[in-house]
Amino acid sequence: MTPNKAAHDATVPATEATLASRRARLVAVALLVGAMTVGVSGCAQEGSQYLGRWEHRGTMFNGDNSSALDITRDGETWLVTVYDPPTSTEPAKRMAADYVDGHLTVAGPPAATITYLESEDAILAGAATFTRVAN
Repeated sequence: MTPNKAAHDATVPATEATLASRRARLVAVALLVGAMTVGVSGCAQEGSQYLGRWEHRGTMFNGDNSSALDITRDGETWLVTVYDPPTSTEPAKRMAADYVDGHLTVAGPPAATITYLESEDAILAGAATFTRVAN
């Protein structure tokens, strides 16, 4: 056996062991990332249908009653920001909300329950229906 062949044979098992070790680490990292994704998305999904900007457009006998809602969440804290009219850059009101039994409950004033209407991708707040605004 030549010295080069002996050196080559000595490195091949080390290379295969290195590749196997890398594969094992990649599989472990992939499993960890997958578990974290499932865990985070499971937490993020509850109530996520409410998040975003919603608008109600309508008129009544006393004029325009259009408004917009921005619904945000930071952990367990929900915030409903009202813009009246929807084009306003200054919020008319900010209210804390609780996510309970699939609904958002705003203590107010005025107190309200916000319900997501899955078939319409809309929310119902009081008697007003709000439609989602594309981002």
